[in-house]
Amino acid sequence: MKNKKIIVFVALLIVAVLIFVFRGKLFGANSKSKTEVPNSQSNNPSSKFLLKKGSRGDQVKLIQAYLNEFYGFNIMVDGIWGDKTQSAFEAFAKKVDFVSSAQGITTKEYKFFEPQFNYLSKKYFTKK
Repeated sequence: MKNKKIIVFVALLIVAVLIFVFRGKLFGANSKSKTEVPNSQSNNPSSKFLLKKGSRGDQVKLIQAYLNEFYGFNIMVDGIWGDKTQSAFEAFAKKVDFVSSAQGITTKEYKFFEPQFNYLSKKYFTKK
């Protein structure tokens, strides 16, 4: 009887680990909305940025919420990267070493923010 309990426990543990590892594929994490970046042309050097001044969308909301929550800025979380978001981001970029430019965020740099999405979405994105 004790061996059966151990086998069931190990099987459940393996299933839990597999679900955790493949959660993106299982629950559609790849279907996140894309942020439109105005004037993005392959020959434009500023197109290397996923997000920059003028960008709009949920990814910008995440950055705005991140700046407010973890760096004490007080900018509106509206999903529009305007002058106030740009000023806050420039100050933030001077403090951190994972952002290479105060002009914007590359796709690689954005991956740093993604783990915070669940926490920040509950606080900033839910409608009351």
